[in-house]
Amino acid sequence: MKVITLCGSLKFKNEMMRVAEKLNLEGKCVITPVYPVGDNYIRTDEQLEAIKNAH
Repeated sequence: MKVITLCGSLKFKNEMMRVAEKLNLEGKCVITPVYPVGDNYIRTDEQLEAIKNAH
């Protein structure tokens, strides 16, 4: 199985999600950025650090 990593600005979130879906439907494993789930979602300092370190 081919693994593909998509990187880019969250400004292109919708486009990256469309590409990821297309590639998934073609049988590829796609790794994407972590997208915010909403304004009301509160993250701890430890969670923010873990997300930052994941890159």
